[in-house]
Amino acid sequence: MTINNEKAPASATNTHEGNNESDSSSNTVDTTPTLRMIRGGKSNGIHHFPYAGGTMDRNDSIALYVTIDDLYRGYEQGRFVLSEADVKAHDEESRAERRKEEERKQAARRREEREEQERLVIEKITGVWVGADDLQLELLAARRRGEDVTKWLDALVAIDDMDLKAAGLTQWGESE
Repeated sequence: MTINNEKAPASATNTHEGNNESDSSSNTVDTTPTLRMIRGGKSNGIHHFPYAGGTMDRNDSIALYVTIDDLYRGYEQGRFVLSEADVKAHDEESRAERRKEEERKQAARRREEREEQERLVIEKITGVWVGADDLQLELLAARRRGEDVTKWLDALVAIDDMDLKAAGLTQWGESE
């Protein structure tokens, strides 16, 4: 299979409209049947389709379409070409999806590291292993029980100091 250098269609309507018409600057007509890629989104991993007597996960394949005329010509010629523009678009989409997935993983790692730092600070100050989200609840519960809430307030201030440091500030309301 060879790569065709023609551009991708502007719409999903008749993609081969005019492909068999001769160019005014050339006496030759390109009759090479062209396969187009269908980029219809990702599968959820459950959908399969029959293929060669078995099934194939839609994520492990690329759907192609061809006009009936191109199908017959390709069968007669014994070859088809794949649209280069479609291949480039598919490659770029794949790269962009991999970049997004890596960014999501990095953001999740940063959140986990931040939450662990917060828990360590809170545990060091209060002696109790709780997350920052539960800190206010613990403060309120201690107040309602009539206990000293200083350690919970100190933990809240420590978390706020971490936020200030991460923002590069010494107090809220500053602007650089």
